[in-house]
Amino acid sequence: MDVWGKRFFETGELLSALYTELVNKYKGKVIQDLLLYASLAEEAQAFVWTYIDYGIRTPIYRTLQWLTLAFPDWDEWSEIIKNYRGREERGMIRAFINDLTVHIRKEYTLVWSMIMNTLHEKLKSGSGKLREHIKSILSLNIQEREIADVRGLESELKASYVLIDHGKSFLPFSIMQAPITPLYMGPSSASGDLYLFEENLVVDVKTGWLDRKTGLPTYRYDKRKKVGLSRDLKNISDMHKLYGIRKGIGVVAEEGDYIYLAIYVPWRIWRIQGPLLQLKSAKLLFIIYMNNIEYTGAQRGVKSHKAVIEGNKLRLTISAYDIREQGSGEGKEKGISGEDMALEFPGDLGVQVKGTISRNRGDDKRFTMEFEVDASKVGKSIIEYGGRRIVLARLVVNRGETRKRLVYPVLAVAE
Repeated sequence: MDVWGKRFFETGELLSALYTELVNKYKGKVIQDLLLYASLAEEAQAFVWTYIDYGIRTPIYRTLQWLTLAFPDWDEWSEIIKNYRGREERGMIRAFINDLTVHIRKEYTLVWSMIMNTLHEKLKSGSGKLREHIKSILSLNIQEREIADVRGLESELKASYVLIDHGKSFLPFSIMQAPITPLYMGPSSASGDLYLFEENLVVDVKTGWLDRKTGLPTYRYDKRKKVGLSRDLKNISDMHKLYGIRKGIGVVAEEGDYIYLAIYVPWRIWRIQGPLLQLKSAKLLFIIYMNNIEYTGAQRGVKSHKAVIEGNKLRLTISAYDIREQGSGEGKEKGISGEDMALEFPGDLGVQVKGTISRNRGDDKRFTMEFEVDASKVGKSIIEYGGRRIVLARLVVNRGETRKRLVYPVLAVAE
């Protein structure tokens, strides 16, 4: 919590300094009055959504935009690739960088969606005196609509997770809605949460469930009145209720080991033609990067994993955190074992190594995975750069009766 408090205290100090500088530099009364008017206009918009946007939504997407490795930094990859003349090797490294970027962002969005889910449940149940805290700090009485706003961000992040997983180009539009909202619209209208570049579509994301007949995500506000997806699609097709340019509705549904996303548009009969876009992504069982953040010293960002090369032996250690709600040894989903996983190497196809797992005492959520392989067999997956050796690998996890395959790109560094 110190991170959040420090960030916004410093933001307040910065704005105060800027305002003081403006008032001191321009001695006339006009600028002082204008600053007062602008500030009062913002203060009048005192509803919880303002704080969700300023305090949570914007920092999330800014971090997602700039999230990077402590070593090597993204800018250093171009220098690394220059050292390789072979097209195949350069292509392998570029493909690995892309997979690694996608995976780190998936971990980050999934972690935040889980946090927002818990926050929504706390607000909805009223437990933990969370509503009273909000009222005492912001002098606001939180309403059901504001609770829905928290759920909206959770849905938005789940949709982002699926889009990132499938390599879809999108923009988090919920933090910059004004440019596409028609002037005649009232303050209650929103232009959408996400913008899909390939589809040229603004998408308003909703939370729903899988329809048992169609297998597609759907939703209703009131099951008895059947008010939901069909009515909303009709509304956005009406020019008098225009929300934005080419508007669609995204519905996310979470079931079992997957997150489903369907994008519906008003120019398709969705019950017959189905959605414009239909995607699903497997949820991660554990994280191996978000639990390893470097925030001190010269290199700040996501830490690489550790590798040791001694003679012909390469030993690689991966730190992990189980993000499932159940304990790693409880329920139907048993803990991860060495039989469930193997380490592969993108530059040396055909080499596969089984690993061993060590549990942290007193904390069944944290564990490490250790692998050992003959370094001479994986030489194409080891990169020399800056006096260090960078190991590229892929952790393949097979889970469940169907042996679902999850792939974790692993970057390890040996000094």
